[in-house]
Amino acid sequence: MSKRKNRRKVVKEEPQSPSRRKFLLLGGAVVAGAGLGVLFRSKATVPRVETPKEYEPLSPIVVGSNNKRIRVIFQFGRHKTQQDALKIEPLLEKFKPHVFCMENAGSTEANARAGEEFFLKGQLRGGDPFTAGIQQILRKHVDRVFTIEKLPEKDADWIRHNSIVREKKRKAAIREFLAGQSESAVEQYRQFIELGVREDKTREEIIKSTLSNFHDLLLRRFPELEKENEIRVVVYYGATHTPIYRHAKSSGFAEVKREMEKPYYFALRSAIIRGATFSRLARDRATGARTRIWPPRRDSNEDIARALLGEVLGKHASAQGVSYLNGSVFGNLFAKKVSLEQFHRISTNVGKFSGNYGAIGPPLQTALEVEKMSLPMSKEEVHRFLRNQKIPLAGDEK
Repeated sequence: MSKRKNRRKVVKEEPQSPSRRKFLLLGGAVVAGAGLGVLFRSKATVPRVETPKEYEPLSPIVVGSNNKRIRVIFQFGRHKTQQDALKIEPLLEKFKPHVFCMENAGSTEANARAGEEFFLKGQLRGGDPFTAGIQQILRKHVDRVFTIEKLPEKDADWIRHNSIVREKKRKAAIREFLAGQSESAVEQYRQFIELGVREDKTREEIIKSTLSNFHDLLLRRFPELEKENEIRVVVYYGATHTPIYRHAKSSGFAEVKREMEKPYYFALRSAIIRGATFSRLARDRATGARTRIWPPRRDSNEDIARALLGEVLGKHASAQGVSYLNGSVFGNLFAKKVSLEQFHRISTNVGKFSGNYGAIGPPLQTALEVEKMSLPMSKEEVHRFLRNQKIPLAGDEK
């Protein structure tokens, strides 16, 4: 009897033009609420992409000699709510910047320029609360908006595709945790974090290159600034990007300052990514050798597991009506008490106790009771938990 081979018909996708590959028609592709990018969304479908390869570092950065005319203040914070946007206004009123820069991931030269011009003049259609709020504030205090992330098309595609893959990994990790597949959940979340490190490092290399020659780039974009004795700039970025401030201090500016809410609470996943992008070194106690702390060693599964559990707990808090910020802090504090062994048991029991993952509270509550832990099941109980930890409530929940 002759053997027959199973054959699959492979359909090769036709290459798409750059315009069809863009997620946003103006302002680039941004992570949730990261500023200029949330203007319009293209209806074009996004092609399936594989996990991006390691990004090749840029050439060594040469600092320009004209930055000494620039005074720059970095304000690091969140970019999610209208309340976050309002925190910027006092600095704009006091410092009176000539130029305002804000986060805009995955933008090319062309769509960044269009976004800059539109943001102060155009009519915003839709968008997240932060973007709508910051647009109103900037129109009262600023005449110029400048994007410090402007990438070649291939690199912008890399950022956008990487963001897609990251989100798939994050959702898969949560899904696996709720299904009781804790080992797979940790691995998926590890990959989500590793891709976040790679993406942030890529973006920050571009930003550092821009800051090193900031004066010339600003005058090329705004030649009228040549007559100014000094050029004042405010840069507003998410708090995970504080490494760019460290680079700015060695970029020849007349003045570099940083403003940031204190204390600032990072989600556990953000704290891991931020630590890695700082490229901190760890010393081996036996040999004295210094090595990079990322990618994390396999024995750091507990940190990854806690970060994932913190996100799940934050979602539970949000479902009770708790704000994103307070829910994130609650998730951090609660997850830090959980060991890796407990994490695996909690995941297993959540998978056993629930067939409906739409409401994670009841099965999570039951799984935590097995571990002698009590899960707050209302907004008031979450607030009480935070107060007992001496954590002041943030936002309109104070």
